[in-house]
Amino acid sequence: MHLAHKQERNKKYAYRIHAVILLGTGYTLKKVKQVLFIDDETLRSYVDIYRHEGIPGLLADNRGGKCCILSKSQIELLCAELVNLHGAINAETHEITIIESETINAESTITLLSVIERKYSAASAIKVILDNATYHYSAEVKKYVDQSKISLIFLPSYSPNLNLIERLWHFFKKKVIYNTYYKNVDAFRKSCINFFRNIDRYAKEISIFMNAEFHIE
Repeated sequence: MHLAHKQERNKKYAYRIHAVILLGTGYTLKKVKQVLFIDDETLRSYVDIYRHEGIPGLLADNRGGKCCILSKSQIELLCAELVNLHGAINAETHEITIIESETINAESTITLLSVIERKYSAASAIKVILDNATYHYSAEVKKYVDQSKISLIFLPSYSPNLNLIERLWHFFKKKVIYNTYYKNVDAFRKSCINFFRNIDRYAKEISIFMNAEFHIE
């Protein structure tokens, strides 16, 4: 199973295998949830799939879902109503930098990096640790970085447990999204913005999960 994990190039599938591996090496359900930032239902579904279908099941997406019944105009409207947040967190101070953009791509990455650079203008050098999203490797991002005092450090593949911003997003979802109904996208967006505007009220909780130990397989 470890071999399947190492050979799998699809991040989503490798993530599923990783979850089952951790459970098989003595991690409790609670610990795996904390390490990989996934909920009970998702984790239990991975286990159930593996028990019944083995690794091939974890590498498949044909779970019997229905075809999309939305029209093209409805899909476009839905996409237009998404709330896209792009952010970073200071590993030492836990200070958070957040921007809202139409989509998450190379352009929004450059915007975020420029905000970070202005925010820490007194720093002689800025190191940004990030995952392996394709747009992080784009020519546009590279060109911007080459002309700035920012240097990029890429995490190993399939290592969301090492990505500090993933801890923040998980916490954000627990506070803003889980088990919460919003009448419309404006109400949801307002709640998202209020969360970050009032982030200081969560300082103690953030400090706890940001200072938690890393888990490396």
